[in-house]
Amino acid sequence: MMCPGKQPLIIFMIIYTDYFAYLLVLLHLFPWNATSMP
Repeated sequence: MMCPGKQPLIIFMIIYTDYFAYLLVLLHLFPWNATSMP
């Protein structure tokens, strides 16, 4: 059984990594669109 105090940290880390992955996708898509479009 995990401590209740650790639960919000895990949820925060999941949300943070999800948001970071979303930012990475945006950063990869925008330069690609900028270079492919004249």
